[in-house]
This record gives sequence, C-alpha cells and structure tokens, in this order.
Amino acid sequence: MTECETKIISVRFVFQGSALLEGRSDYNRYDIKECARRYANLCQRALEQAYPYAGVEVIDGDESGMLSGLAKTWVLVRTSAEDEPGYYSDSYEVDAIEQLCDEIYSRFTWEIRRPWSTILEAYRRFRIPIAVIHWACRQELIEEAEKTAGHWEFPLDRLFEVLNDKTLTNCQEVIGRGVADDGTYRFECYPKSILDAGAADFPVGLEALVVVRADDFGVPLFRADNSGLFMSSHADRIVVAFEYLGSDVSPGVWSYDAYARALVAQARQSGIESEYGADSSVEGVQFNFAFDSQCSCTLREMIAQAAGTLCEIIQDAELSLSGGPIWEKAYETDERLFCEKVLVTLLRKMGFLSVRYTHGRKEYGKDCIFSELTRFGELRHYGLQAKAGSVSGSANSEVKEILGQIGEAFEMPYYEVGERTPRYISSFIVAISGHFTENAVEKIREMMPKGAIGSVYFWDREKILLLIAQNWSS
Repeated sequence: MTECETKIISVRFVFQGSALLEGRSDYNRYDIKECARRYANLCQRALEQAYPYAGVEVIDGDESGMLSGLAKTWVLVRTSAEDEPGYYSDSYEVDAIEQLCDEIYSRFTWEIRRPWSTILEAYRRFRIPIAVIHWACRQELIEEAEKTAGHWEFPLDRLFEVLNDKTLTNCQEVIGRGVADDGTYRFECYPKSILDAGAADFPVGLEALVVVRADDFGVPLFRADNSGLFMSSHADRIVVAFEYLGSDVSPGVWSYDAYARALVAQARQSGIESEYGADSSVEGVQFNFAFDSQCSCTLREMIAQAAGTLCEIIQDAELSLSGGPIWEKAYETDERLFCEKVLVTLLRKMGFLSVRYTHGRKEYGKDCIFSELTRFGELRHYGLQAKAGSVSGSANSEVKEILGQIGEAFEMPYYEVGERTPRYISSFIVAISGHFTENAVEKIREMMPKGAIGSVYFWDREKILLLIAQNWSS
C-alpha cells in the first residue's frame, strides 16, 4: 500500500464540551452549551477546508452521550479503491487534526459569556428596585448569585426566572417569608393593604419586605429605590427596619462610609438601634424601630412614625457632616446642654456679637444675651430664653411662665462684663428643643403686650435645625 493508494473519506473529531473551561474560577460566567456549539462549528469549518473530499463530523461527547474515554480523533480511510473502508490509525493525520482544533481552542473565539449583571445595572436597565434584588440574592432566590468585592452579581437569566415565577413582585405588594413544615423557607405575596391592618393581624414569626419607592414615606434615602423596609412580628413586639444600601447607590456629597457612620452615630443619640460595619450582620446601614405588639395603631402608622424619626436622624446626621453640632437626645431634657452646645454655637456662627450664656439667679428671663451691629452703626441687643422639650398651649403654667419671662427680659437691664452702662434688649427669642403644640405660640402672642409682638420670636427644633443647616452650609 502506497501513500497515493490511501484516501481519507471520513474524519470524526470528538471533544468534551464540559471540559472546554475546566479549571477556570469563573466557569459559571460562561454559557457552556453555546461555547461547545461555537467551538464545534469552528472546528467543523476548519476540518472541511483541510479535508475537502472527506465527510467531517465534529461531536460534543457530552451532548451525544459518547464516552469521554474514547479516542478523540477518528480517521476513516480507504486503503485502495477496491477495499472496503475501515478504521485506520494514522498518527500523522490524527496529530494534524488535533493540532488544528487546538489552535482554534487557543484563540478563544468560541467563548460566549452569559449575561451577568450587578444589582445597580439591573436597576438601571429594568427599574427593579435595588432593595428587591438585594433581598432576592440574600434569600438565595436568584440561583448562582454571588458576592464579589461587596457587590452582588448574578446571571440575568436567573433573575428573569425568578420574575417569571412571580417570587419577586411587580413592586406593588409585600413579600413575606415564613417557614414551611419541612423547615425550608416559603415565600408569599401580600397586597399592600395588609399595611392598613392592625398589629394583631400580622402573623407572629412572619418576616416581610415592603417594597419602598422614591416617593414613599418622605424619607430622603429612598430617592433612588436603594432602601428596603422590613417588618418582623415577634411575640411581644413588631420591628420596623429600614436598610440603606449605599454600597450600590452613593449619597453623592460624602463618602458612603462617612455618611453611614454619621447616620449610626445620630441614630444612637436618638436611642434608635442601628447596625453598620464589617462586624454587622446586615449590608449597608439598618435602623430598627420596635413597637409593642399590642399597639392599637396600624402597620402603616408604625412605618410612618418610624420614617418620621428616621427623617430627623438623616437631617441631623447631614448637619453634623456639614460641621454643625450633632443633635443629641439629651437636648430634649437638659436645658443647659441644649443652650451651651446648640444655641450659643449657632448664634456665634450667625455672626452675632458678645454671645454669652447667662443662666443663673439674675438672668431675668434671659439665658443668653447677644448683640448685632445694625446698618445705622449702632448695637442692637437680644435676649434668649431656652427650654428643653415641647411647650403645649394647653399647659397654662408653661404659657404664664413664658409670658413672665418675656416681661422681665424687656424690663430688666443687663450689664456687660466690666461695664456700668445698662443694656436693654430690643428683641427676644423663645427657643425650645421640642415643638410648640396646641397653638401655644398663638396663645402667648394673644396674651403678651401688643407692642412686643413684632419683637418676640419663637424657635422650635425644626427652626433651629433649619438655621444650623443654612449657616453651616454657607
């Protein structure tokens, strides 16, 4: 038999598709079946060009069921025109075929990556709230989701499988998680009307994710749908937890770490349990508000109350980041602390002169005295009376006390250190660390001398925080 008498009539190259990406750490990032199909097509075309008169078969052993232990390359030859065709092992041809396919393999043009996404990318493309996807990743509803460098990533096809199965909602419902009889988790969607039910109607042991939109509850953190609201029912309490996922959406002005730490510091000052940091069991920052399970209010009212407190925490934290004083819970009970740490600091920041804390037996209604230089080049003097907590219009004793202090403040002079000339105030400020309730300001104004009405100002917590924000931001 001579070389010219040998004619290759069939080439069969068998490879193992699952082994194409064997050993790679990012194996699951590729579409294995599509990679195998593309590799087979590239090898098919190359072998047809190299052996134009032969029948060429390129087969994925995994797809066809062929054992991977069989020879990868088969060459069917006819030794002469008269002979029956038979398998003939020609090492030269086998090596040539495998080398050709190895070259195709080494180019990696057959690789097809699966479409993976981060939470932020999915939010931007499909407007699925960040908190919902985050929750689904942690609940292992999205198969193959993995956390890399602090960010969740997942195959988009897995996300769509979850969406199609309605395990994740269209963001109009409440997603509840309970425990099935076999010990596994079960998920159930509740209409948002469940929030209008009372605490007693919220099953004990139920944990629920309430999808929060940008315009829900008026909390600034919700601007980019990057917060989750969780409710859990226990035997004696219901916990409302807000989670801020700044790892996926930056607050913009400050670094996320600085912002998160300021939020936690302020929350603790307000007596609210919060978690953040590497040692925390939560991701991002979480604020927990506990309510008595026997409370007569609805779940929605609980959320609204917690959201209102959270708004104050956010406002105070941003104030502290701007350089202003941190609002402490103690200001609501400690008048001296409120005056020294907040009011005196604020008045000096506003540019007033000779700001002095005068609280004592001879204050005559003035806890603080200060002055300003008018446009006429003359000094105008002020007095300020500070009170911790709120003032109610229904408390006649409080109203009468303030009226008496207003009268004393205008009538009695004060003296600057080292001076004998008496000073009389032209304006007076009543500053409280809480709120004026039940028309307290209107009652005081009705009862004070009419000539003093335009010279008396009332500052509550909201007004003071606004002034702090304006002056420190400037």
